[in-house]
Amino acid sequence: MADYLVRALACNSQVRAFAALTTETVGEAQRRHQTLPVTSAA
Repeated sequence: MADYLVRALACNSQVRAFAALTTETVGEAQRRHQTLPVTSAA
């Protein structure tokens, strides 16, 4: 599954909500920086 970002606005744009799935982005950063999975998760 690809990474994605969902953005929502409500109440005349006074309430904002964001949700993101970034598993692939974090995995690529972990590979490039050669970090441990626990370090990347933190």
